[in-house]
Amino acid sequence: MKSKLKLLDKCEALTLLCTRASSRWSFIKFCFNIPLVFTSSAMCIINSISTDANEVKIPNIIVNAISVLIMSLANNTRASEKFENFKKLSQQFMLLSQEIDALEEDNIPIEEYKLLLLKYKN
Repeated sequence: MKSKLKLLDKCEALTLLCTRASSRWSFIKFCFNIPLVFTSSAMCIINSISTDANEVKIPNIIVNAISVLIMSLANNTRASEKFENFKKLSQQFMLLSQEIDALEEDNIPIEEYKLLLLKYKN
């Protein structure tokens, strides 16, 4: 009984931790995407205002450089991948918590406990 509750508590704690980490990486991903929207909009406005290509050459280069810098930072932090990984882990821990909680017996068989412990470790 005690080990079942301990494992359940661990799973619930890791569910909360992974959910918070997923939210954080989602916010970081959002923070990288907003400047890209602005730089793309700026490129569109700059290119549509002028009829002479030489006038907008330097602003185009600057805005393109900023866009590339933002995209490379986003790719190096891998915010999207981390968001998806933590989201998936959170769901897996939640499913394991529900599976443990669904066990009616106070004294679960040792084989079943070892199986649940193995799922937790994996």
